[in-house]
Amino acid sequence: MQLPNKATGRWYTAAALFGAFLLYGGYFLERHNTFELLGIFSALFSLCLYLIWQRQAVSIRTHFTAGFIFRIILLFMLPNLSDDLYRFVWDGQLTWQGIHPFSQVPSWYMEQGILPDGLSVSLYNNLNSPDYFTVYPPVSQFFFMLTAAVTGGDVFWSAVLLRTILIAAECGTFFLLQRFILQAGLDPRRISWYWLNPLVILEITGNLHFEGLMIFFCLLSILLLYSRHIWMAGGVFGLAIGVKLIPLIFLPVMLKQTGVRVFARFALTTFLLVVAFTLPFLDADLVYGLGNSLELYFRKFEFNASIYYIVREIGWWYKGYNIIGTAGPYLAFFTVAAIVVFAWKHSPVKIMLTSAIGISLTIFLLLATTVHPWYILILLALMPLQKVYYPVLWSGLIVLSYAGYSVGGFEENLWLTFVEYALVVVYMLYEFLYAKKLSFNPLYGNFKN
Repeated sequence: MQLPNKATGRWYTAAALFGAFLLYGGYFLERHNTFELLGIFSALFSLCLYLIWQRQAVSIRTHFTAGFIFRIILLFMLPNLSDDLYRFVWDGQLTWQGIHPFSQVPSWYMEQGILPDGLSVSLYNNLNSPDYFTVYPPVSQFFFMLTAAVTGGDVFWSAVLLRTILIAAECGTFFLLQRFILQAGLDPRRISWYWLNPLVILEITGNLHFEGLMIFFCLLSILLLYSRHIWMAGGVFGLAIGVKLIPLIFLPVMLKQTGVRVFARFALTTFLLVVAFTLPFLDADLVYGLGNSLELYFRKFEFNASIYYIVREIGWWYKGYNIIGTAGPYLAFFTVAAIVVFAWKHSPVKIMLTSAIGISLTIFLLLATTVHPWYILILLALMPLQKVYYPVLWSGLIVLSYAGYSVGGFEENLWLTFVEYALVVVYMLYEFLYAKKLSFNPLYGNFKN
């Protein structure tokens, strides 16, 4: 029997330390303990870099096993950096009881003094936005309803079941990335830039953000698209939109990459799948509730933004008040316009579809009024297929956005936000303009050929 060498032993030691920090961060850390949070995440991120830089010490199978164990460690925790779980349970219980989740805001039920079966005052008190309509599209609502049907609305077991679903989706993402990378003739251990990243593990597995399911569907759709299974690719992409609306911004570059004829078939099945999952919810309540949520997103919510904060400061100087009500919609318009112009101008021969999607998402994030840490996770999923590394840097810095939380609430530290974006943007510009890392080795060649 061959004994492991020193490099292998150090890799396993680092992985064990990673698991120990993750265990403490998952079960004992509180969001308002800023220094402790930043310290634990810094340790996890440093260990992650070590595990990746020493990737030759162990096989890709060991990388997968380690990442899977890290996720299983968090299986029985309640999210400690996000309270979205309680809205998942609330929405799921409403739907399971036959009540439209978009029909009323949660505070309405409290004001009326009538709580549907499975809902409670304690659950309501944990909601982070009881006066707002839900923002989760129909496919997400389906999983919430399924969870309610199985768990009866129990918060703990809802967390376990949803986490199991997300871990399964994450495993699917791993094997999809492996398929992409192997066909491109690259080192399969590149997957670890996503698979072992602590931000991915904490936000998807730990805090139950459904970006994990959306990423799986997006990657599967792209793989099916390149395999010429156009109808299936469109349907799976429809599922991705049904989980989170963000993949809608990828459509312009997908049109440019695939051409009108292929895109027409792709878009048709996307539309049909979206309609199929929307029909059970389709009425005036859905239109009003979802429309109200989107309006609030663009006109009221602001968190960890970049260009918007500059615009907001200019507005304060000239208007004397926060201009988000007008600046938010204008920035949304400029976002769509910038993505369309990029889609029209870029060359599919020089820039692969995955890279074009990543650039579209980066445009969206830089112009957004709200950028939560889990918003950048799909950038990390695309990163192993590209030359650029700014998503990795961003994943190490975006945790600074949690520094504003305290026992009494939240107040953003704009100096930390400035540090985050200054470093990310400078490095991103270096990669794009100086190092010219805009494209990648042809993964599958030009799609149209």
